[in-house]
Amino acid sequence: MCYQYKPKGVRKTGDITINDVAVAKNLTDKEYVKFINDATEEASKKGMTLEKYLDELVDLVKKNKLRNKRLVKLYRVQGGKVPNASRHRFVLKNNKLKIDGDSRLYVTFKDENRVLEYWVKRGDSAELFTADVSEEFFNKIIKDTVKQSRGKEFPLKPQYGDASKTDFSIGLPKNYFDELLENMVNIEILKFE
Repeated sequence: MCYQYKPKGVRKTGDITINDVAVAKNLTDKEYVKFINDATEEASKKGMTLEKYLDELVDLVKKNKLRNKRLVKLYRVQGGKVPNASRHRFVLKNNKLKIDGDSRLYVTFKDENRVLEYWVKRGDSAELFTADVSEEFFNKIIKDTVKQSRGKEFPLKPQYGDASKTDFSIGLPKNYFDELLENMVNIEILKFE
């Protein structure tokens, strides 16, 4: 976590910025001290450090910003029966979503039919990971994506999966993982019961 308070101007006010998110604006030195004291008190009530508490605040602010944006559905079928099983890449560790591994992560956007095809192929022990991503981030991915045949030329760019089946199955390289996680809301894991 990185938080800053840099007062300036005639009134010597500043914003508290945490990881590039302004969580409090135009605070005087006195208001800054009160903010930190209040945050420390709330953190201790929750049994957290100040750093952990402020990180969670930032996560909430980011998620709220995403709620106000247009969203696109992301899917990944993971698990299943051998020989058609797919590795579990989206995993919860310590109640936080992580992407397991460094290799290219294949996901499908928008195309429910392609997802159902994968789910049937993987078998009823597979699970379906779904989330919404901001349309802005989705558009960035689409703009950056190259054909698989050009993947060696552009190893740090997303690649189309099987473009003969859909335009929305894409392999994301590791350098997109953090931004993907930051742009996800409404996460669900669906399983056959």
